[in-house]
Amino acid sequence: MGKYCCFFCPAKDFDEKLLDDSCPNCGRKYGFPLYNAPSEIKDYRIVEPLERGFYGATYIAERGALKAKSVLKVSPKDFFRFFPNKDFHKECQVHMEVAGGTEHIVGIRDMFDIDVTFGDIVISCYVAELNYVDGKSLAEYLRPETELSPTSAAQIAIDLLKIRDELQKKNVNHNDLHAENIIIETLGPNAGRTAAIDGAIRAVAIDLGSVSDGSKSDSEQLRLGDLHWIATHLNNIVGKLIRDPDDISDLDNRLASELQRIAQSISPNAENQRTPDSADFIRQIEEAYYHVTQPWRPWREPLELRTFNASYNAQTMHAWHVPQLLVDPDRQWINSICSPGPQVVTGMRGCGKTMLLRALQFHARAAQYNMESNEEILDRLKNDNYVGLFVSAQRLLDRLGEKTERKLDSFARLFVAYGLEAVRAANHLHDIDEKCISSQAYKYLAEAIAGHLKNSEDITLATSMYDLESRLNRLLISLSQSEYDYSLTGHPNTAFPSLAEAIRRSSPIWQNAQILFLLDDVSTRYLKQPRIEELLSALLFQSPLCAFKLTSEAQTIERNRSAGG
Repeated sequence: MGKYCCFFCPAKDFDEKLLDDSCPNCGRKYGFPLYNAPSEIKDYRIVEPLERGFYGATYIAERGALKAKSVLKVSPKDFFRFFPNKDFHKECQVHMEVAGGTEHIVGIRDMFDIDVTFGDIVISCYVAELNYVDGKSLAEYLRPETELSPTSAAQIAIDLLKIRDELQKKNVNHNDLHAENIIIETLGPNAGRTAAIDGAIRAVAIDLGSVSDGSKSDSEQLRLGDLHWIATHLNNIVGKLIRDPDDISDLDNRLASELQRIAQSISPNAENQRTPDSADFIRQIEEAYYHVTQPWRPWREPLELRTFNASYNAQTMHAWHVPQLLVDPDRQWINSICSPGPQVVTGMRGCGKTMLLRALQFHARAAQYNMESNEEILDRLKNDNYVGLFVSAQRLLDRLGEKTERKLDSFARLFVAYGLEAVRAANHLHDIDEKCISSQAYKYLAEAIAGHLKNSEDITLATSMYDLESRLNRLLISLSQSEYDYSLTGHPNTAFPSLAEAIRRSSPIWQNAQILFLLDDVSTRYLKQPRIEELLSALLFQSPLCAFKLTSEAQTIERNRSAGG
């Protein structure tokens, strides 16, 4: 299925069609220019037809004694008369400017106009000559029958972000970055890329006919902007990596988790977010790929700020680096929000709410300051008398285009996400002193989660904390795919205290601590107002074991004055 305009009867009909469908006016099939491909255009010999787009068709062509290959994009001149906002010559000029000096945007060589013969019909056309990219479309890589290795998946994801970065540096938007408009180029054995996870492939964006300095995304019409297209592709790659839940490798699992998190980070409407730099996301994908052979201990990585704006978005910053960057004289800010009981922290967008909440996260509190000994770290953790587990409201986003609003799904996702964070906090504490974590901790956590989550009995089969982390990771991905029937068996005010009790049992250091469930950015940036009201009403409960600490924008809470609904 695709959106095609008849080569002979231009019409503003943007419905999806099959190439074999016939034009209601002239009766010719939309695939006519492919089925009746020209044998030559000017001094180019047409080797084979490639594909149809809305405004034209593309062909592989050869030219000269050396048979140098290129791609010819052919569009009838009548298209440009019927669509007056289209300007062939201007589009080619913009294409040349955008593609110049880039690695992931197809280059353009020439443009001309000429009469082209399709079967027994001659049409006056515009022709653009593009660089030939030897490979398959991303759509072919994402088909169910196509195998996709984690190595290729990681490289494609990185290249998608690099495409966005190259467009951003040229101050333009592609505006039509669907999977057919991305070619995964196959590189020769001597043309491999250095410092690439998979040096044999490269993603290249084609068809720059809709490029402009503004995004043409439209959430009402489900027309996606560049970031939303990339988020869609990342989610589809995640689906490929976890296609067989019973036979998924640790690399597939960890990579899928990271790609899904990135997709959720860039899914909100552009006007509602301050999008992190592509370099931050690329670094996280590389970390997920290269560190898979060792237990998850990223808190041992040193803080690197290579540029002035590195990790300027706190959501891409690891919590264990926050203490080195947060300025909090006499701990006034932290002391004001680590007290027992539920709390909502409000402020304008970008004022530092996320950094403040991350400062309470266990990984931040367990970070080593100024060459501290492990004993000094443990003493500080004992004095805290709380354990902070951080989750972003991004986890509550549905996949783009989905309309499902099942109430309990939100709480199920949160419940599993906090369970996963509890496991990682336990791993961090074990890394400081293995005697501080009970040998039965993974059982306590697994039983607490499975006891309140429908259809999650599988996690009780975990044989270690590492195994439990892997199972929870897969479960969290499955929840966000909206293909599985998971839900809480009761109200959150019962489930979360049960999880808190299991966390307290996991370590003697935590046995009297209050568990702080830190939920960041519960605002219209990610969620609709009814869902926000539902979350506030359900999560701001009183318990001696735990409490939710939420951040939100002031205007969101102002619209929902009563936290209890």
